[in-house]
Amino acid sequence: MFTFAIENPSATEELWLTIGSIGACVAAIVVGLIALRNRRR
Repeated sequence: MFTFAIENPSATEELWLTIGSIGACVAAIVVGLIALRNRRR
């Protein structure tokens, strides 16, 4: 999984890693908000 740590990642690989981590954070926030809304009802 961490093969990119050995070599310097190319621009596209860095871009996809950034998009992936941002997407994961956004997904976690959205799921958390939905869970809070469902819990309040």
